Amino acid sequence: MDALSGQVTSYDMNWRPDVKIPATGTPVPVKELTEKATNELGMALIYQVPYRNYAGKAPEAKLIYQLNTQELMFNASNGKAVDYHGKEKEMKDIRMFEDIPKITGFNNPPAFSGQRITMEKARGTAEKFFRSLSVEGEVKKTGGGSSSGPLGDQEFWSFSIEPNDSSRHYHGTDVGIDQISGRIINYHEFDPEIQADDGSSKITQEEALAKAGEFIKKVAPEYSPYLAPEKSSVEWYGGEKEQGYNFHFYRVVNGIPFPQDGIHIVISSDGKIRHYDCEWHKVTFPETQNVVTPEDAARKWLELSPLQLAYFFPREEGKEKQSNQAILVYRPDYNGFSTIDALTGKPVAYDGLPANKTSGNGYDFKQSWATQYLEILAGSSILPPPDQFSPTDAVKKRDAARLMTAAMSKYYDNDENIDKQFQDINPEDPDFNAIQAGALQGVYDKGGNFNPDQPVTRLTLARWMVNAMGYAEVTKINNNITSSYKDIASLSATDRNYIGLAQGLGIMRGDETGLFKPSDNVTWEELAAVVINSAPKMRNKMGTW
Repeated sequence: MDALSGQVTSYDMNWRPDVKIPATGTPVPVKELTEKATNELGMALIYQVPYRNYAGKAPEAKLIYQLNTQELMFNASNGKAVDYHGKEKEMKDIRMFEDIPKITGFNNPPAFSGQRITMEKARGTAEKFFRSLSVEGEVKKTGGGSSSGPLGDQEFWSFSIEPNDSSRHYHGTDVGIDQISGRIINYHEFDPEIQADDGSSKITQEEALAKAGEFIKKVAPEYSPYLAPEKSSVEWYGGEKEQGYNFHFYRVVNGIPFPQDGIHIVISSDGKIRHYDCEWHKVTFPETQNVVTPEDAARKWLELSPLQLAYFFPREEGKEKQSNQAILVYRPDYNGFSTIDALTGKPVAYDGLPANKTSGNGYDFKQSWATQYLEILAGSSILPPPDQFSPTDAVKKRDAARLMTAAMSKYYDNDENIDKQFQDINPEDPDFNAIQAGALQGVYDKGGNFNPDQPVTRLTLARWMVNAMGYAEVTKINNNITSSYKDIASLSATDRNYIGLAQGLGIMRGDETGLFKPSDNVTWEELAAVVINSAPKMRNKMGTW
């Protein structure tokens, strides 16, 4: 539902008439299974970055305890642990971390130099990579992509090989090169000539794990010493024609797992590397002093008993589709809390906030006159984190640029031929794309410094909004555009025209005494109301680019 127009923008319904739902019967008591989980799995101390917007700041990990498993499900009828296929598993086989290596150090990526790598340098890295696989041929750029999340944004170029020998097939093989660091972040091989499993010999899981480790040392030697394999790797890959092993190597920071970073690698049953994905970010990690004990964390988890009944549809083994036969399981309530804060011993939700204080998205602006507007921004992940936000805080220029770009539905695709628009905004800045887009759209003048962390004044916002609605040229006419405000006489004629247009277009207004207060800082509640009320007009006025 579009928040501005009230129109339905998409509709999706998932309703399968062929599903088979079993009767609930008499499930195993939940307390019994909660005790089983805590006693046999234990609590693992890990670093975790909460899933929320960091608004331009480097993410900071929290020390938390979680059950030592990736996916916890119990068959409610017999209390046995089950996997994605509905197969019963021993508790020892679903443990996530085992014998965590005592790796010291952080190995954060180095500071960015200020310049993105060139396309040719990325191509050279791709060529060297393909040669290491003994594959010769012309390397061509085939596209690119990007990802975003709590750990930051990542953008890459994709290259594929065109072999010299036409009898050799590398169709669908590509490597992704990070546009900032120049490192290899993904590799995929999709073989069009895969045949159905004929029962021939397959490599063992141990052999596949060794191959994965060798490949990582070759592709990411700087990260390899800081990785350890998850014990409960998923032994499933592909569909009906091909199967193999799916591994995740988690990042270790000072002897503590950081599973949000690491390397995911897939090896087919014949020993070929099919997929490789690397996530490695610059994160701030707190010290491990004064953490509660695993036993205390387990007691808290047991006390709150977060397991709930749910119907689960297992994935058919060797296939990509789900079964139509549901099973009744106990699993954690992922909409509530799932971890324990290692410093306070209290339950926390996915966004890192205390579970008993999280309401909706974690923000508290019910006392603000702009509650409805702020709720829209919160739902779009544009606001700073809840614990760093107040509706009456001054807004930074970077925040205003980010919101206005989103409201205009204008995005910048990092075309390498487009120069930086400001000297002090480098591509590693999380708001680089939004600030670039605003300059390219004429919302503000490009060149020099943008000063992204300076507060936005009301005069600046009036300029930007009028420009965003396509009236920049009107402000330069010789005639004065009058307004009713008593405190703008000392401003230039152009700035008075901006304010006059802002009033006439209904974008902004002054206070009850007739003052515009052009030098006052814009607050979050004011920015939210101004931009959201004007967004439909901004979209209509701005052209495509």
